[in-house]
Amino acid sequence: MKIKVFFSSLLCMFNIESQAFIFSHSETTSTYYVNRQYLSSTQPSYKWKNGFVYYKINEYHFNQYQISMIKNAMEEIQNANSVIHFVDVRDKPYVKNYINIISGDNCSSVIGMRGIGAQSLSLNTYGCMNHGIILHELMHALGFNHEQSRSDRDSYVHYYPQNVQDGKHHNFDKDNEGILK
Repeated sequence: MKIKVFFSSLLCMFNIESQAFIFSHSETTSTYYVNRQYLSSTQPSYKWKNGFVYYKINEYHFNQYQISMIKNAMEEIQNANSVIHFVDVRDKPYVKNYINIISGDNCSSVIGMRGIGAQSLSLNTYGCMNHGIILHELMHALGFNHEQSRSDRDSYVHYYPQNVQDGKHHNFDKDNEGILK
């Protein structure tokens, strides 16, 4: 069984049999494997305790169809990986740290659980409401960053700053143990 997630122009799939995340360009057959050992090296404080990911969907920002799209993306992640459990924070009033899913100005999420109480995951209703983007932002909230930001990316990717659009160079900052530099 595989789960597909889009990261920029990359496609991420979790393969249950090999227990590896597989990253490939959506238009090519190039594939990169990231096993659980790499994933477990993510900054420990950014992990959701015991795999429970608490969330609240701001129901004033989304219609019922959009809410079902968000919940379907969560369900797909849960079904592909039995250690992740999304739990509605309204059922757990004592929970301090959770993802507050809103319709903001863009499609964005912080990387991992930050321990700051409610942390926003923004899904603009006019540009972010498709399955791939929702999965992409949920994966960020789980602690996954873009391939081009991995601390070991220079071993696998050739970075040519002159080919990057003005104002987009920050997307290539390296992540050193969960902290972007």
